[in-house]
Amino acid sequence: MGAEMKGHCIGPMPVQEFLEEFLPTSEIPDLPALTFKSGTFDSTICVRNEVQAYEPFIATIQSFGPALSFVDTSNSQDTNISSTFSFTVKPDINVYADGTSHGCNVSTTEVIIKFKWDAIHDAFCDPPLHSDVGRFSFINQTIKGMDTLGQITSYTAAQLGTQYHPHIFLVLSMQNFACIIRWDMEGAIVTCTFDYNKYPHLANFFRRFSQASPALCGVNTSVTPTSSEEAIRTRLRLIIPAPVPHGLSPVGHRTRACPAFDPIHDKIVMFKDFWRVALPDILPEGVTYKLLKDTNVHNVMTCIACHDVPSLPQQRMQTLKFANASWVCHHEPLTLALNLVGKPLIQFMSSCQVVEAVSDALIVHDNACNKAGVLHRDISVGNVVIHGVVGILIDWDLAKLHSIQGPRQITCTLYFCARFCVTKGTWQFMSANLVENKHSTHTIEDDLEYSFYVIFWVALMYTESYMTTLTRSLLIEEVFEAEEIEGIGSNTKSAFLISRWQITGDVFVGRKALDRLIFALAELFALRYILMADEEQDVFDQTFPCLELTRSHAKIIAIYNEYLTMNT
Repeated sequence: MGAEMKGHCIGPMPVQEFLEEFLPTSEIPDLPALTFKSGTFDSTICVRNEVQAYEPFIATIQSFGPALSFVDTSNSQDTNISSTFSFTVKPDINVYADGTSHGCNVSTTEVIIKFKWDAIHDAFCDPPLHSDVGRFSFINQTIKGMDTLGQITSYTAAQLGTQYHPHIFLVLSMQNFACIIRWDMEGAIVTCTFDYNKYPHLANFFRRFSQASPALCGVNTSVTPTSSEEAIRTRLRLIIPAPVPHGLSPVGHRTRACPAFDPIHDKIVMFKDFWRVALPDILPEGVTYKLLKDTNVHNVMTCIACHDVPSLPQQRMQTLKFANASWVCHHEPLTLALNLVGKPLIQFMSSCQVVEAVSDALIVHDNACNKAGVLHRDISVGNVVIHGVVGILIDWDLAKLHSIQGPRQITCTLYFCARFCVTKGTWQFMSANLVENKHSTHTIEDDLEYSFYVIFWVALMYTESYMTTLTRSLLIEEVFEAEEIEGIGSNTKSAFLISRWQITGDVFVGRKALDRLIFALAELFALRYILMADEEQDVFDQTFPCLELTRSHAKIIAIYNEYLTMNT
């Protein structure tokens, strides 16, 4: 989680600017005066170790947030979180709003405080004074520093995952120094470190937080108890089960999808709740579905309802707004209801069914491109579902019209599988071209290459193989877990396509046709990445006119159909 989060942290923000931006006194009426003097936390910082600091810290900070309850939870693991979480949660101090809470419960906590007593564990490091902050990374990328970043990220994932709030705050203390962090779905804004025993910033933060409105504190105020009349009207629309939280990365769309009951039509539908990409060149997903239906694109779900939940200005994402602020160090840069419920691709009955589903999805993609002028741009294992005997392409939330030119916006698409936890869909199934160059324009051939990685990934993860465990693990890492390097990307995917040595001969037990399909597709898409001198290019183009195949839906679908014929 630390490695995944490091590219989504922005800072160090001046503390006073942070407080005025996110907890402005102008929006906190009747705020009591702050009484603070240097040395207030002497009893905290004079102790020998971290554990001894909890109680004196709580005794001191309580006076600045009397409406809050500060609880030592360092020995209290949260037993309330869902079994779907892949990690345990045991923060040092939990801050609650009711003034009476005890123990650890991240589903009700307001702020989490994490102590580290040695500077080598600090997740962040301020740039030297008068340095060029744009060239300095404030992320401590040592093993211990990344461990701390991963730890506080897991706390954030648990809190956001169980509370469904737009943003939250977290405090990280390094003996007598601290920083305050604001998290939302775009990333984290981190203040510069400050001596909280000498300066009033931490005391001021909790003074303001304890008196601020729920919206300022990060509470999702669009969720309220229903009146009797509202409950009756609601039951005439959709009946939705309580959401099951997952400990996913704090960054991303935070998509939650589940079957729901439509009482008017007496049928089960699919409900989807997520934070959509609000960019002018990306259509709302409901609009995309309508466009696909209006142009008679087959095998796509029908969107029966689409609605943006109204939100207050304080609940909007803020992180990227500060991406170009003068103090920023170098960094890497809705609800929906559908008319049917599909089965996840990973619940296939045979490898033949996987290929059929992906082939069907490409037919949909072909129609969408040629009839509606829409490019999907996110074909992945999670976005191809099986309904009856047909494969359906879903999740058009990153779709873009062909008429809108420009590079693909880098977003964090997450794919969750109980067996393999959380992985980055953006990197797993992206073409080698887009992995290596994030500023490259997303094209049809990129989406066609995506389809190959979907089949290959399912085959590697869920079918028996002749490969050794080591070879299989290295191949998965090389092709599907390539991390971004210095803002450019890894070239291991294209290297795999060009060499293909891991998939020569028999690979999957009893599935020779699948072996041939994967090798043929890898060989075909490798043509996109073979580099040669200009004088050789004309000869190559004449010798291999099949390079055009990588841009043709019909040709790729024909290759899939050839496999299906071999498999009968």
